[in-house]
Amino acid sequence: MRISNPIRHALIASIALAALASCGGSSQMASMPLAQTGAVSQSVQAPAFQNGRFHNILAMHSGIVSRQRVTTPSFMDPRAVGKPLLFVSYGDPIDIYLQGGKNKLVGQIAGADGVDLATDTAGNLYSANETYSTSSVTVYAPPYTNGPKLTLPGGTGFFGVAVSRQGTVAVAGCTIQSGSQCEWGVVFYAAGSTTPCATVLVDQAAFVALNYAAFDGKENLYIDTAGSSTQAAVIGKIDGACHAKKAMTLTTTNTFQYAGSIKVSKAGRIAILTAPSDFSVATIYSYDLPKGGRLGSPVATTPLPGAASSYAGTFAIQAGGRRIWVGQENVGPSSTPGASEFAYPTGGAPEQTVMGTPGTLTVGIAVTPPLVP
Repeated sequence: MRISNPIRHALIASIALAALASCGGSSQMASMPLAQTGAVSQSVQAPAFQNGRFHNILAMHSGIVSRQRVTTPSFMDPRAVGKPLLFVSYGDPIDIYLQGGKNKLVGQIAGADGVDLATDTAGNLYSANETYSTSSVTVYAPPYTNGPKLTLPGGTGFFGVAVSRQGTVAVAGCTIQSGSQCEWGVVFYAAGSTTPCATVLVDQAAFVALNYAAFDGKENLYIDTAGSSTQAAVIGKIDGACHAKKAMTLTTTNTFQYAGSIKVSKAGRIAILTAPSDFSVATIYSYDLPKGGRLGSPVATTPLPGAASSYAGTFAIQAGGRRIWVGQENVGPSSTPGASEFAYPTGGAPEQTVMGTPGTLTVGIAVTPPLVP
């Protein structure tokens, strides 16, 4: 996947979809109460590039940006199997690094179009692959070089994938598209199954550009939207996993224009990577679990210093809970993308950095062993 547009990116594989907020058929979205439910379809149109990264990713989703296939086969250093690993997706390929030391590149998965990544306790890697005409989640078992061991079919645009402690898989994005109409929602799969066990559509006005998802320890799912220049990001919750029926909107005392990955920390808090409308700073806000539909105020703030336009909007929390890897653009010469390690929740300067191939785009990050809240 090679980016032809020189505009470089500000936060979010999520806001990939921010522009899919323009999915609404125009740059102005209809104003509707966040609590309102229904399946109001949104038209999918190719938006103008205005907010750097978010729209570049949307261009990828809309087929505007060409994908450059990797010609080398997948590979994995057998000595690295079973060790703590870092997975960084550039769409195609997915690079595999050791965690710790010099973060050596030890493997690569070719042939995936992963726009988001997740892992489970067995070390399996889940790649949400999105071509905006068909989507799937491919599951790779260690050593990750034998092709997918499982493929979960799904909607038109799978953008975010999460795996629970019990092995339930949730995929957020465009679940149904008919012509130019898209309905946003979450598809659930029981552990090991390729047949959906539940599909939950969200409020189509509030949750346009539904992106990322994360489970807590009780199989409650948290979701967020990319946000846009005209509508702030929205956070939601879906209870019940395979028995889920509906999504609720969660309120906060602070608002942010754009949101990327959403995770659940070791302390059980909801952590969201955000950026303001001017992309002046990338920040992770962490909240206690919601009460009565309210997340309230952040209980921890993690600043990620440097130009906000260097952050890709995707992050993963290491198993110990005290370090995170954040997708990053422009981390080396010639706009080389990659990922940087930060202390969590204190933030500050990056402690380690890995770099990918110039001209590609960081869109997904996962670690193994995963943090299990």
